Amino acid sequence: GIPPATTFFGEPAPSIDPASWRLRVAGRGGDPSIDLDLPALRELGEVEARAVLDCTSGWAIETPWRGVPLARLVELVSGPTVDPRRAAVVVRSVTGWAASVAAYELDRAVLAWSVAGGPLPAANGAPLRLVLPGHRGLDWVKWVATVEVG
Repeated sequence: GIPPATTFFGEPAPSIDPASWRLRVAGRGGDPSIDLDLPALRELGEVEARAVLDCTSGWAIETPWRGVPLARLVELVSGPTVDPRRAAVVVRSVTGWAASVAAYELDRAVLAWSVAGGPLPAANGAPLRLVLPGHRGLDWVKWVATVEVG
């Protein structure tokens, strides 16, 4: 099913225009940065990840999420190998909320545009939400705006 709509501080879902929204993927140092809209992200390939969203407010739900692997985005700006000793990849929301994803977790992390077989609702993080299996819901960043490779 679709998870309940919750936020850490109780703030409302931000107003995001899907037509003008872009994801910024920033490389490290001299690496390039790119901006991608949702159709461009879909062209990178889609995976399904069944994962448990464990909310700090006391509920958990296992459901399927569809999106692009975070590792694929990192490869676009940094190549196929990320040194696991380097700083983590930071995924940041339009609200400023952020989570760090360690290099060894990149293959299982997904930036999702779909949940439970349908489009991701705005209250659940549309247009893009981080799905980070094994982490509490606090780290599943909603309304993703940037991916910063450390």
